[in-house]
Amino acid sequence: MTDESTAVIIEERTVPVPQEPGDHDRLSHYVDGVQLMAAMVEGVPCYALCGKHWLPSRDGEGFPICPECLVVYEALPD
Repeated sequence: MTDESTAVIIEERTVPVPQEPGDHDRLSHYVDGVQLMAAMVEGVPCYALCGKHWLPSRDGEGFPICPECLVVYEALPD
């Protein structure tokens, strides 16, 4: 008698939530530290990991994290 067992493989995926125009301004984005410092000191626009190009003008601490930036950030090597 052979014992046949069934294996179930579950794959977890993170799917970015579709964004409406203007939503990127209400989110906190991940930016390279050197770019962020240049943006704050010299007024040079920077790029977030999601591709947003802007000149940061406020602290993003109170805003939710951009889901696109989070996916890219988590995929980066340690």
